[in-house]
Amino acid sequence: MGKNEATTGQLAAVLGVSVRQVDRLADVGVLVRLRRGVFNLPASVQAFTRHREAEAVRLAGGDVGYAAPTSNGGSSDRQRSADRIGALARECDRALDRLRAEPDLERRRTLAQSGILGCLGALDNELQRSRALLPEAIRPLVKEHLDRISGRAIAEVLHLLDWALES
Repeated sequence: MGKNEATTGQLAAVLGVSVRQVDRLADVGVLVRLRRGVFNLPASVQAFTRHREAEAVRLAGGDVGYAAPTSNGGSSDRQRSADRIGALARECDRALDRLRAEPDLERRRTLAQSGILGCLGALDNELQRSRALLPEAIRPLVKEHLDRISGRAIAEVLHLLDWALES
């Protein structure tokens, strides 16, 4: 298997989703399947990020300048999202701490494939959803920051699992 290739389980671990969800996303054309059980890792990560962003905008009510206001101007939606982001970030920290603390590479990979990184996918989804709640004018600035956060998390997972991407 090439350096830019990942198995279904490896891709699920990197994206923080289940193997079943990887298969579903591949079936609908979101992820780049090279052959049965093997995916193009960089292309699939990029496609997954775009898919999550589009889904977050859809869940927030479409591509509007801000979420439909509540009685207090939409701030409760943003606060709920911020609270969820905080909880998911703490969960991801705990999951990454477990991987960091495990000295054996194969055990780290087994842990990752067991689903403990599902929080990364949930966190990315909530970050994108929160961005969709913001005024249109600041979304590009926030997107750049959120992409860096997601990129760093994925890079650390790749490093901890000793998976490399070809340039």
